[in-house]
Amino acid sequence: MNAEEWKGRIRSHWKLKAELTLGLTVGFCVLYAVLQRNPLFSATEMKITCVDRWFPFAPGCVYLYESLWALLPIAPWFMTSREDLIPYSWSVVLVSMLGFGIFFFFPTFVARPRDIGQTDAFYRALIRVDRELNAFPSLHVALAVLSAAWCQAIFSTGRSKTVLQWIVWVWVMGISASTLLTKQHVFLDVMAGAILGLAGFAVFYRSGQPLRHLFFPGLIDTGQVTGPLFTIRDLFMNFYVMQAPAGLVCFDAGWSPTGVGRGFQALGLDRRDVVAIFLTHSHWDHSRAVGLYPNAKVYVARDASPHRNSQRPWMKVGDGEIVVAAGITVSVIGTPGHSPDSVSYLVENRFLFVGDTLRLRKGEALPFHRVFNHDNQANIESVQRLASLKGIEYLLTSHSGVSRDRMGAFRRWRRAEEGIYAQEGVAS
Repeated sequence: MNAEEWKGRIRSHWKLKAELTLGLTVGFCVLYAVLQRNPLFSATEMKITCVDRWFPFAPGCVYLYESLWALLPIAPWFMTSREDLIPYSWSVVLVSMLGFGIFFFFPTFVARPRDIGQTDAFYRALIRVDRELNAFPSLHVALAVLSAAWCQAIFSTGRSKTVLQWIVWVWVMGISASTLLTKQHVFLDVMAGAILGLAGFAVFYRSGQPLRHLFFPGLIDTGQVTGPLFTIRDLFMNFYVMQAPAGLVCFDAGWSPTGVGRGFQALGLDRRDVVAIFLTHSHWDHSRAVGLYPNAKVYVARDASPHRNSQRPWMKVGDGEIVVAAGITVSVIGTPGHSPDSVSYLVENRFLFVGDTLRLRKGEALPFHRVFNHDNQANIESVQRLASLKGIEYLLTSHSGVSRDRMGAFRRWRRAEEGIYAQEGVAS
């Protein structure tokens, strides 16, 4: 968006925005102060955890702490319709009232450091106004997380979306850390506040897409991919079910019993008909639910360790092996990097199941996120190997959906033959 578009957003419904900002701010501050200064029940001191001991007392972080008040107006003032402003306002009211209810019936406090005589004047002003009560949950963190979630929704389109989203979430993490560094809260307060903020957003966020699409936009919902192939969305990952001549075959197993059960029910399929599961690797989000398939053989790379939920031996397979299961031919391709035991599966020379070997972004295949990889260079080389395969019709990932344009997905990787692969691959 250009400058004029930003200005247009701010001017849209500006009177309503001003009224809501003033009303919510005044109402919040008055109720917060009343509860803090007039407790009807004895207060409980919050316990210090090992996490709290990691954070020293840093009163200078009070400026970051108070930057919450600069963050809060961003979401409502960049909204363009009453349909967004009203749910946003109700989410603030819900989060605040739930917090106030806990403050009233279960008042808590955090003991502040005794030696504050040499601290920043701004910090001393803060603690004169904001007393020790009203600790759990941290409404400071709750409102910060709530605001960031609404900003995530607002900045979900446009070229600058990724940068803006990252800025807001890093800001929120800084605010959350500042509550510990200024000893306004303890870790338990912060975690409860974060959960409260996300819950308030989940209740009132409304758009044309489900809430889960906001945070995991690349995934596809449970349903038919094509012909005999189906996908089940287990919250933040996809795994796949194929109707083979002699039963069902799964590629990865999912992790949540509830998610797996709902997925099979929605597809009208029975988990007892699954005769084979091919795990792309043994991480818990791919293998935790293997125990839900009583009649299935589980195939996994030779380096994998069975998950504790597995009730049967795992069949170990290696690079280059071909397995015939339920009447379909599955070729095993070693693709280490994300994990040492990562493998991909090529089925009938049409369907390529890659697990976490790569991710799709705007239809382009990229190495998996570096921070989650065991060996980034090995991961890059594995993606390069997959790019050399021919005849693939469907490229199926675990966390970023499906590509039906294999040539487009691997376009940059075909340039490896020209000698410029390594530089681009590492940069990704």
